[in-house]
Amino acid sequence: MKLAIFVSGSGSLLGSFARLAAKKENLELLVVTDRFCEAIKVAQDLGLKVCDFDRFDEPVDGICLAGFLQILRRDFLSKYEGKVLNAHPSLLPKYGGKGFYGDKVHQAVLDAGDKETGFTIHLVTDEVDAGEIIAQKKCPIYEDDTVDDVRNRVQDLEKEHYATEAFNFLSS
Repeated sequence: MKLAIFVSGSGSLLGSFARLAAKKENLELLVVTDRFCEAIKVAQDLGLKVCDFDRFDEPVDGICLAGFLQILRRDFLSKYEGKVLNAHPSLLPKYGGKGFYGDKVHQAVLDAGDKETGFTIHLVTDEVDAGEIIAQKKCPIYEDDTVDDVRNRVQDLEKEHYATEAFNFLSS
């Protein structure tokens, strides 16, 4: 199985995908980026092949968006229908859609006074954050939490679960 990981930022999830690939003989990873970012160095340090999004044309069995900030066009998605997953940093349908990403999501969760949050793995469609939910993982929010606290807790969940859940879904 060949899996493309699309990134735009720090590449914080690449380590968990690389650890999974080390355990799975049949899993090959390709990192795809739409801009110069820290994830390129992280991928290279992990020994992963890196490709520019504008030149991406390799056949893959699935795509995982991991902090990828570009909205994918309908014609692109139609080539990979049912095989493009995203990890969104909230319990969708709460705090999803255009403009809800990163710390904006965590601030909205805190502003609403929610007692829990987490992340959602969902199929990517041409409507932002509206695809079928594949899995959700939850964590508590404490009274004195800051955006940094919530972000760190959600990212820990993503690192623990996203790669495995995505692999299991895409290989079934």
